[in-house]
Amino acid sequence: DLNLRGFPPRLPEQPIFYPVLNQTYADQIALEWNTKDKFSGNVGFVTEFIVASPFIDRYEVQIVGSRNH
Repeated sequence: DLNLRGFPPRLPEQPIFYPVLNQTYADQIALEWNTKDKFSGNVGFVTEFIVASPFIDRYEVQIVGSRNH
């Protein structure tokens, strides 16, 4: 419906969206978490973007689990 110009709305039980800075962690989320969530349709996707360093450098990197996270 958006002609590839936006993301679908988040589900009530998944209210946040945040970028992941490494492929390994993104793959883990898609494969291990989303595919087990019946509300996601049991599928997981990773979308890759190129983001300019001056933009992304404005944000603090946070570790949410192990060093890989």
